[in-house]
Formats: sequence, structure tokens, C-alpha cells
Amino acid sequence: MQSCLFHSPWSQFLTEANKKRINSISAVEVNDDGSCSIENCLDQPTGSEWCKLTAICKKLTGAEYVKEACPTCADVRCPEGMDCNIVHDLPVCLPRIPGGCEVDKCGQGDCEEEGSDYKCLCNNGYRFSGVTCTDINECVEEAPCGNGQCINTIGSHNCDCNEGYEFLHGTCEDINECLNNPCDDTERCSNIEGSYICDCLDTLVRDHDSGDCMCADGFETQDWNLCGY
Repeated sequence: MQSCLFHSPWSQFLTEANKKRINSISAVEVNDDGSCSIENCLDQPTGSEWCKLTAICKKLTGAEYVKEACPTCADVRCPEGMDCNIVHDLPVCLPRIPGGCEVDKCGQGDCEEEGSDYKCLCNNGYRFSGVTCTDINECVEEAPCGNGQCINTIGSHNCDCNEGYEFLHGTCEDINECLNNPCDDTERCSNIEGSYICDCLDTLVRDHDSGDCMCADGFETQDWNLCGY
């Protein structure tokens, strides 16, 4: 049962109604709204006379009384490496359980604590194994190189690309050899996968003996290695 402690040097001047409210231990029942207040406490008070309710007290019995009387963890100083915990309503020093990220187990990633547990937010090229961040073998799982041999590296991979390809954007991409103008002036370059072809320009044919582009029958060489009538 809760009650409000009453205090006033001028209790003899209490109104009759308030005299009835105050019991033998100078306490007043809590108001319906849970507050401790008393209206119009004194009968014709002067400016220096007052009364007030100074506290809320609760009468405890049985197990509730025992629990309230027990010390709390605020009263206990545990040895190093131990934390205070309430066990069966009593403070007990127990070995401290470290936070999940107190010791960094992730390595190649950031540790995210979940109480005494944790998970790893791993860097690119790694995944959380349940214990730490381990390297992903892209060569086994993804076969990323295509036209080349995949070589796994820690956290990534390389490609030993076939001729006509280069390692770009994580895979073997075709080299456009025509950008380097590998053909003669009488030839037209055509890029193909892994290579290129030099074809003779219009009105030119390839000579079987020399391999050069020559004017076809009925045409003769003019300026800029072109053929005309």
C-alpha cells in the first residue's frame, strides 16, 4: 500500500477534512491520479504557514520486503574480468562475457556486434564463413575469364587471356586490333573475336603469289593506290 508522508509545523491549524485524511503515522493516501498533493491544507493560513507531502512510501511485506532489502549491483564491485549480474534477486559476480567484436575475428571486413555474438561485413572478394571473412575462389564459382585461364588471388582473381584478348573489367575481352591500323593502305581491317582480317579494298584483289592487293583485271593503279578504268 502506498501513502504520502505529511509534514507541517502548523498541523494544529489543519482543516477538519484534512485532519481526517492524515493517519496515525502522519501519512496521507495517494490521490486517485497517483500524485501526492493536498488542497487547502490549513484553516485560514498566513503567508508563512504551510504544509506539504514530502515523499511516497510503500509498505513492503514478505518476499517483496526481502528483495527490496537486498543489495544491488550498484553496491557490488567485482574483480577484473567479471561483471555483476542479479541471480535469484541477489547480485553475483560472474565471468564477463566479451562482446562479439571485442576481439576482431573478421580480418578482411568489418565486425558487427550482436551482443556476445557477431557477424562480418566482408570486403569484396570475401564472404563470411560463420567465423571470419574467407577468400572467394572466383575461378571455381564464377568462371569469369571466358577466353582465358582463371588464376585465383587473395580477394580477387586474374585472367591469363588467350591471344587476341586482354584482361579488362575482370574478364578476357576481345582486343580490337583494327584500332592500331595493322593493315596496309590497300586493305580494309575487320575485327573478329580474338583476331582481325585484312581485306583488299574495292576494285582490288589479292595476288596469290605476292599476297599483295592488286588491281583487278580491267583496272589500273591510280593515285592513293586505287584502281580505275
